[in-house]
Amino acid sequence: MKPHSVKAKKMTDADIKKIFGRDTYEADSKYKSMTLTEAKKLLGDRADWELRNMKKALESMRILNSLEDEKRLAAVRVMLKKVKK
Repeated sequence: MKPHSVKAKKMTDADIKKIFGRDTYEADSKYKSMTLTEAKKLLGDRADWELRNMKKALESMRILNSLEDEKRLAAVRVMLKKVKK
């Protein structure tokens, strides 16, 4: 017997906005100008591996993130850029 396969419709940004009431990446523009001191104040001192794991977790299902999670993600990105330099 052959298993049934169901093809899911790919969601567009308009579909996401209709369901969740906000754009997928609306927080990106709000927190792009975050400084390193703001990021450290928000997250505290974290090890590199903690920051990488936090970034991976927060980016996995961005649509489920609250605005506070998006703020945390922006802070992680700022801190990781500083670590790589």
